[in-house]
Amino acid sequence: MGLVVRSVLLTRIASQANDPRIMITGAQCRAGRGFLAWSQNDLAAKASVSRHTVRLFEDGGKTYSVSIDKIEAALEEGGVAFVDTDRGPAVILVGG
Repeated sequence: MGLVVRSVLLTRIASQANDPRIMITGAQCRAGRGFLAWSQNDLAAKASVSRHTVRLFEDGGKTYSVSIDKIEAALEEGGVAFVDTDRGPAVILVGG
């Protein structure tokens, strides 16, 4: 993991510590799956949530924060990172 990515991740972690309400978006989830070539079923299995939960989240529906946390963790373990940029939320591939 490069210095820039590590810096971005540490900055994101620090900002989340100050505001725990920061969560990934459905669009970031969809993009992360795209980077990893995962289907909704793949992500659901890796995150231990239902495919319906993944679809609902990506479509902007109400989703429990614990489910979003599981989805985010699974995608990060797969090799993507979620970042906030001056243009808004983004996803970068850091491994995988």
